[in-house]
Amino acid sequence: MSELPYAADTSYPDPDTLGAIPAVMTATYCEHCGRSQQKVSHGQCQRERGGEAPTYCTSCRRELDVTVDGDRWSAVCKKHGQTTGTLER
Repeated sequence: MSELPYAADTSYPDPDTLGAIPAVMTATYCEHCGRSQQKVSHGQCQRERGGEAPTYCTSCRRELDVTVDGDRWSAVCKKHGQTTGTLER
């Protein structure tokens, strides 16, 4: 049984914590390969990416719609909107 209380648990001594939600861990993803940043080393991804624009959203892992104009890039995630940056040379 879980140690966290739930709304129907009338025997729990602290009514202010009923319905408590445990802490949420946020996941971040590699902008080159889309895999979890916490599970794999991404040194190879950083070397391969070099001066390219990102491919995946770091928040949700969706593939980005990327536009490159000279040394500037613009990427749009359907969920998180637009980000911009400068290409490394």
